[in-house]
Amino acid sequence: MIVKLIIRNTMKTLLQLTALLLLQLTLSAQQVAKSLTATNGTFIGFYEYKPTNYNASGPKYPVIIFMHGIGERGNGTTELSRVAANGIPKYIAQGNPMRFTWNGKTETFLVLSPQLSSAWGYWPNFYPEEMIKYAKANLNIDTNRIIVTGLSLGGGGVWQYASASSENGRTAAAIAPVCGTCNMQVAANIAKANLPLWAFHAQNDGTVSVGVQLTRCLSSVSRNSHSTTKTIYADGGHSIWDRAYDTVYNWQNPNVYEWFLGQNKSLAPNILPVANAGSNITISTSKATVNLSGVLSTDADGTIVRYIWTKVSGPATGTIVTPVSTTGSTVINNLTLTGTYIYQLKVVDDRASVATSTITVTVTNGVVANIPPVAEAGIDISTTSASANLNGQLPTIQMALSQHINGQN
Repeated sequence: MIVKLIIRNTMKTLLQLTALLLLQLTLSAQQVAKSLTATNGTFIGFYEYKPTNYNASGPKYPVIIFMHGIGERGNGTTELSRVAANGIPKYIAQGNPMRFTWNGKTETFLVLSPQLSSAWGYWPNFYPEEMIKYAKANLNIDTNRIIVTGLSLGGGGVWQYASASSENGRTAAAIAPVCGTCNMQVAANIAKANLPLWAFHAQNDGTVSVGVQLTRCLSSVSRNSHSTTKTIYADGGHSIWDRAYDTVYNWQNPNVYEWFLGQNKSLAPNILPVANAGSNITISTSKATVNLSGVLSTDADGTIVRYIWTKVSGPATGTIVTPVSTTGSTVINNLTLTGTYIYQLKVVDDRASVATSTITVTVTNGVVANIPPVAEAGIDISTTSASANLNGQLPTIQMALSQHINGQN
């Protein structure tokens, strides 16, 4: 009986492993090896990713053009698998469906990942250009949402492609260079197109210097800052791509895919939201709890869809009850140690742009003096109707009441 039990368990384990392998193969099989001959006669091998439920005649898909690093170059055929070593193609090979939800809508990215020939030491512009041409001719894509991104050498290719011509600057909906070399050609082509960009780098990158490369590239794109975002990690060296391309919220919120979905060439350039964490607050340790609100935050051309509270500094106590919400309200409790606590509010608008604001919470042992509430009757109203709605629940009085409730008495 013992022998039979061992055999049964072994077979069960083998069946489970086989099923898992088949599932992974089914998922990764959607990243199919393709090839084409470019207009200049160059052979290009690439991976094409489509979801299992791809619909050629349904709603149009956003598309990502991904360019790899120097170590993944190859002949486009027998060496094509190198492309899946890092970044987005790796996640797809591991089974990630590239399906994300933004602002209430869930969508799947199509992804094209060309392999750069080993004969090249940089990414010529015809590689991403041929991928975009192929996508337009063969896939059901939304041409207003073409994203160009890449890491290391590929990040340099992103800068180069977007700055090469005014047409390229207007073709992409957004670009995201990750630890890339500053292969800038004409920065004005990015600026004039109001092309949204999110650049990633690490402060201690010993391969591609953040000061020499990223700073130079960003400073050369002289324009309004509404479309420019940068994330510089304190550490991580050159290999930060798993941070930049994080599919959840381990490193940034919103993640880069949500930001991709927020970009659309058919819309006017986005105006950044304005974050307001409220007035500084003083409470007593006997209260040990404070209510924070981001209701004073605004977005001139849309709506704020996400509020994120984080602790910046202060004593080792204090718990944020609701760090992420759609209302902006949260409670900080367990403020049992005296000192100065600083909290940051990040607001995210419907185009996935962000703004931040901080608030200082001072915790003392003594009695805190009362601060009177502030009444606000609202703006003047002119109406031809026989009735009018009045509202005294404006953000200013809400904040004043919040301060009053929080122990300022």
